[in-house]
Amino acid sequence: MREYIFSKTLGVTLGIMTILGAISFGALSLIGMGLAKALNTGHEYSSNEKQLAVWTFIIALSSGLITLSGAFKLQKKTWRLFYSIFCLMIGGGLLTLLFVSLGALGYKNEWFILIIGMIYLSLSILVKTGK
Repeated sequence: MREYIFSKTLGVTLGIMTILGAISFGALSLIGMGLAKALNTGHEYSSNEKQLAVWTFIIALSSGLITLSGAFKLQKKTWRLFYSIFCLMIGGGLLTLLFVSLGALGYKNEWFILIIGMIYLSLSILVKTGK
């Protein structure tokens, strides 16, 4: 009954952090595009750039929701395997993103990406070990 207690706690915390990060990214990108258009200081955004921001928001929000809801389904073996691989891929992707964009996103954003990526990797290890 008390198995996966650390994984559930970490999964819920990480899911909430990812959802908050996705919402703040979406809000800030919409504010930035709106202000650039209103003040006429930015370049013209093509539809591809707006779609990229929307898709990034959707992917980040859905990964946060999967992380949050998946923490409660760890008793099933197939879901546990999927969740472990999912967390490993998201963590590796975030660490790759960190090294690709090193110095371009700002100090706080890079630390946020590093911390979230490391927590995703540790969540994958916790699910794999059954704690």
